[in-house]
Amino acid sequence: MKPELPSTACPLCNGSATLEQRTTRYRRGDRVLAVDTWTWQCSSGCADPTNGEVPYRFMDPLLLRWNDDRAKESWLEQFGDPMPESRRGRRRGERRTVRVPVMLTPSEARRLDRLRGDASRSEFLRQQLSGKERKTG
Repeated sequence: MKPELPSTACPLCNGSATLEQRTTRYRRGDRVLAVDTWTWQCSSGCADPTNGEVPYRFMDPLLLRWNDDRAKESWLEQFGDPMPESRRGRRRGERRTVRVPVMLTPSEARRLDRLRGDASRSEFLRQQLSGKERKTG
Protein backbone atom coordinates (compact mmCIF):
# COMPACT_ATOMS: atom_id res chain seq x y z
CA MET A 1 0.00 0.00 0.00
CA LYS A 2 1.41 3.36 -1.04
CA PRO A 3 1.26 6.09 1.60
CA GLU A 4 -0.97 9.07 0.97
CA LEU A 5 1.32 11.82 2.20
CA PRO A 6 1.81 15.43 1.16
CA SER A 7 4.56 15.78 -1.44
CA THR A 8 7.95 16.97 -0.27
CA ALA A 9 11.00 18.54 -1.84
CA CYS A 10 14.54 17.22 -2.02
CA PRO A 11 16.46 18.83 0.86
CA LEU A 12 19.55 19.14 -1.35
CA CYS A 13 18.16 20.91 -4.44
CA ASN A 14 14.62 21.79 -3.33
CA GLY A 15 13.37 19.98 -6.45
CA SER A 16 10.55 17.47 -6.51
CA ALA A 17 10.77 14.06 -4.90
CA THR A 18 8.80 10.91 -5.64
CA LEU A 19 7.85 7.99 -3.43
CA GLU A 20 9.70 4.78 -4.29
CA GLN A 21 9.09 1.35 -2.82
CA ARG A 22 11.80 -0.76 -1.22
CA THR A 23 11.96 -3.82 1.00
CA THR A 24 13.19 -3.45 4.56
CA ARG A 25 13.99 -6.37 6.82
CA TYR A 26 13.21 -6.11 10.52
CA ARG A 27 15.11 -8.59 12.72
CA ARG A 28 14.17 -9.26 16.30
CA GLY A 29 16.07 -12.19 17.79
CA ASP A 30 15.71 -15.15 15.44
CA ARG A 31 12.65 -13.73 13.67
CA VAL A 32 12.92 -11.67 10.48
CA LEU A 33 10.13 -9.85 8.68
CA ALA A 34 10.44 -8.35 5.19
CA VAL A 35 8.16 -5.33 4.74
CA ASP A 36 7.54 -3.15 1.71
CA THR A 37 8.43 0.36 2.84
CA TRP A 38 8.77 3.68 1.03
CA THR A 39 11.40 6.34 0.63
CA TRP A 40 11.48 9.73 -1.02
CA GLN A 41 13.76 9.92 -4.06
CA CYS A 42 15.08 13.11 -5.65
CA SER A 43 13.65 13.49 -9.15
CA SER A 44 16.57 15.71 -10.22
CA GLY A 45 19.15 13.00 -9.60
CA CYS A 46 21.02 14.53 -6.65
CA ALA A 47 23.82 12.39 -5.22
CA ASP A 48 23.75 11.36 -1.56
CA PRO A 49 26.29 13.65 0.16
CA THR A 50 27.46 10.88 2.52
CA ASN A 51 28.17 8.12 0.00
CA GLY A 52 27.69 9.57 -3.52
CA GLU A 53 24.87 7.18 -4.45
CA VAL A 54 22.44 8.47 -7.07
CA PRO A 55 19.57 9.19 -6.77
CA TYR A 56 19.46 10.67 -3.28
CA ARG A 57 16.93 8.87 -1.07
CA PHE A 58 15.59 10.24 2.20
CA MET A 59 12.68 10.11 4.65
CA ASP A 60 10.83 12.94 6.29
CA PRO A 61 9.19 12.55 9.73
CA LEU A 62 5.75 11.68 8.29
CA LEU A 63 7.13 8.94 6.04
CA LEU A 64 9.34 7.56 8.80
CA ARG A 65 6.34 7.28 11.12
CA TRP A 66 4.21 5.74 8.32
CA ASN A 67 6.86 3.07 7.61
CA ASP A 68 7.28 2.30 11.32
CA ASP A 69 3.53 1.90 11.79
CA ARG A 70 3.25 -0.46 8.78
CA ALA A 71 6.15 -2.57 10.08
CA LYS A 72 4.51 -2.90 13.50
CA GLU A 73 1.17 -3.86 11.91
CA SER A 74 2.85 -6.44 9.66
CA TRP A 75 4.79 -7.91 12.59
CA LEU A 76 1.58 -8.34 14.59
CA GLU A 77 -0.14 -10.01 11.61
CA GLN A 78 2.81 -12.32 10.91
CA PHE A 79 3.81 -13.33 14.44
CA GLY A 80 0.70 -12.63 16.52
CA ASP A 81 2.47 -10.43 19.05
CA PRO A 82 3.69 -6.82 19.09
CA MET A 83 7.04 -6.06 17.49
CA PRO A 84 9.75 -6.13 20.17
CA GLU A 85 11.99 -3.12 20.59
CA SER A 86 15.22 -3.23 18.64
CA ARG A 87 18.17 -4.43 20.70
CA ARG A 88 20.65 -3.18 18.12
CA GLY A 89 23.45 -1.14 19.61
CA ARG A 90 22.22 -1.68 23.17
CA ARG A 91 24.33 0.12 25.72
CA ARG A 92 24.07 0.70 29.40
CA GLY A 93 22.29 3.79 30.55
CA GLU A 94 19.41 5.73 29.16
CA ARG A 95 17.89 4.35 25.93
CA ARG A 96 17.63 6.49 22.82
CA THR A 97 13.96 6.68 21.91
CA VAL A 98 13.54 10.20 20.53
CA ARG A 99 14.04 10.79 16.79
CA VAL A 100 15.06 14.27 15.74
CA PRO A 101 14.92 14.80 11.98
CA VAL A 102 17.03 17.81 11.10
CA MET A 103 16.95 19.59 7.78
CA LEU A 104 20.22 21.30 6.80
CA THR A 105 21.21 23.42 3.87
CA PRO A 106 23.82 21.85 1.58
CA SER A 107 26.50 24.17 3.01
CA GLU A 108 25.53 23.26 6.59
CA ALA A 109 25.71 19.56 5.72
CA ARG A 110 29.19 20.02 4.18
CA ARG A 111 30.37 21.85 7.31
CA LEU A 112 28.93 19.12 9.55
CA ASP A 113 30.68 16.45 7.46
CA ARG A 114 34.01 18.28 7.74
CA LEU A 115 33.67 18.64 11.51
CA ARG A 116 32.56 15.07 12.22
CA GLY A 117 35.55 13.36 10.64
CA ASP A 118 34.96 9.60 10.59
CA ALA A 119 32.12 9.67 13.14
CA SER A 120 28.57 9.30 11.85
CA ARG A 121 26.48 12.44 11.82
CA SER A 122 24.34 11.07 14.65
CA GLU A 123 27.31 10.11 16.78
CA PHE A 124 28.97 13.50 16.23
CA LEU A 125 25.82 15.37 17.30
CA ARG A 126 25.44 13.16 20.39
CA GLN A 127 29.09 13.86 21.28
CA GLN A 128 28.45 17.59 20.98
CA LEU A 129 25.45 17.33 23.29
CA SER A 130 27.35 15.31 25.88
CA GLY A 131 30.43 17.50 25.73
CA LYS A 132 32.70 14.52 25.02
CA GLU A 133 35.66 15.03 22.76
CA ARG A 134 35.94 12.89 19.65
CA LYS A 135 38.71 10.30 19.78
CA THR A 136 41.35 10.85 17.13
CA GLY A 137 43.51 8.07 15.92
